[in-house]
Amino acid sequence: MPPRPRPSYTPKDDLAWEGSDEAADAWEISLHKSEIYRAIAELILKYRPCEGVELHRPIRGGYNIVYRLECKDGSSAVMRLPIKGLVRFLEEKVKYEVATMQFIATNATIPVPKIYFAGTADENPTGLEPFIIME
Repeated sequence: MPPRPRPSYTPKDDLAWEGSDEAADAWEISLHKSEIYRAIAELILKYRPCEGVELHRPIRGGYNIVYRLECKDGSSAVMRLPIKGLVRFLEEKVKYEVATMQFIATNATIPVPKIYFAGTADENPTGLEPFIIME
């Protein structure tokens, strides 16, 4: 009996991976402008009104960037954006995340952040990606 063919595995395409990282880094650098920060703070305040005290430095996670706006009453709200270049199908990712959080909030006892608004890139006046504004 002839030997069975075995699947061959190829290593990750390092060039594509590096290109994706470079695109994400360039996109993130483009966010560090005072007019972008102002627009983000205004957008957060539109859907989570409060007396804003400070928009903290953005925090980059694995696939998202988060901007946290601190309010005078001690509460805060965040705007979460998928990282362009690392995430494909940005609009779908945000829609699925929102749907998942809403499902869990309705059908389980696991605490999830309250979603104030989720919008598409077209609804984002900063010209950035789709976003979620939440607790």
